Amino acid sequence: MSACNRCGSFAINPGHHGRLDGVRINLCDVCYWRSLAEISGTRLATADALLERTQRKYYDSAERIQNDRDIEAYLMQHTTTPERPE
Repeated sequence: MSACNRCGSFAINPGHHGRLDGVRINLCDVCYWRSLAEISGTRLATADALLERTQRKYYDSAERIQNDRDIEAYLMQHTTTPERPE
């Protein structure tokens, strides 16, 4: 029986406690689940960062559109159109 590569424990039970056979067999049960949690946490952090960037781009675009509309409305109110020569 071999020891866990992370902590040195001998509690390696592949195929038990919900573990997949042949996956991370060099880790004890605790380190196995911890490694999966770390991977999931990293993926969640990456997804959160992507969502934040996407939201920032959306709000920046919406703000620019609103600014363009405000400028257009201002110009419509404060400028006159030249009269057509007859």
